[in-house]
Amino acid sequence: MKEVICLKCVPNSGRQNQSRLRSLFRPNALKSGLFICIAVLSVTGMTWAQAGQLDTTFATKGIFLLNSIGQQGGSTRVALQTDGKIVVAAPSGDPQQSNNGIALVRLNTNGTPDASFGTAGVVVFGVDRTVPVGVAIQPDAKIVVGSTSGANADGGGGFALARFNSNGSVDNSFGTGGHVDILPFPFEMVLGAALALQPDGKILMTGSNALARFDSNGQLDTSFGTGGLSVLPFFGAAAIAVQSDGKILIASSSQVVSLNTDGIIARFNPNGTPDKTFGLFGQVSSVASGGFFGPSAVAAVSSIVLQADGKFIVAGTLASKLINPLTLAT
Repeated sequence: MKEVICLKCVPNSGRQNQSRLRSLFRPNALKSGLFICIAVLSVTGMTWAQAGQLDTTFATKGIFLLNSIGQQGGSTRVALQTDGKIVVAAPSGDPQQSNNGIALVRLNTNGTPDASFGTAGVVVFGVDRTVPVGVAIQPDAKIVVGSTSGANADGGGGFALARFNSNGSVDNSFGTGGHVDILPFPFEMVLGAALALQPDGKILMTGSNALARFDSNGQLDTSFGTGGLSVLPFFGAAAIAVQSDGKILIASSSQVVSLNTDGIIARFNPNGTPDKTFGLFGQVSSVASGGFFGPSAVAAVSSIVLQADGKFIVAGTLASKLINPLTLAT
């Protein structure tokens, strides 16, 4: 068995500028500074590869490098197809400018670009001021990319979705020209953070303090929440998971230190209303934090995964004088 890992290797000289978003992929542009790579680690005990070490049969000594560009980092997301091929989504230009977009790369199981996908394994789809935050593979092999839609003239932002056919071509049956862009709160910066697919083909996207659901054709599902949107009880949504009964778990990476609040997990019913049977009025303080640790504590959940028995695992960070900064809990 192999596990796909996404690595970001940034030289010291460029780390001070990471607060701004920049491109991770630009065709025909190769500069020194930032490398984004896909690495495959062996997680088996077979004699040909020690568990936990790079699988040197993948790409070049276990690592596939995307183009090296610029001096700053950005967003790269990875998804596995059922046939083992690897789909990578990244920005294709400066998210603050009009020359950016979505770059998709598909790799074969051995780490080589899949020539049957796009052009030599690469697809670039131009959408102004967009940063991918999630990629998912539908059962029909179509690829959905969720993004943060960059600032508009009023300073607001929102969610964006794009869908591609299995060969990398744009799925024009989705939204307008394969793309959907919504601005839930025009005068606020609502940043997309996570994407999930429902078994019925509907698409969930969350970020900041909003949760949205789209029909399979890219239109907002008006039967969900209010006009397709639900407001979260916190800012900083970071992860999403869909239970087998259709209920939706949202994990928060935000906290307000002055109020001694931890990262929060909230649950919503399939219709977008808060599930008040969960925790206290539909939410719980992050189990990763173990409760309140006073004004010096900072808890943030970054991922959430469901087990077959209905329990869920959360992972994230916790800054405390007493507890290590990396926490994993169920």
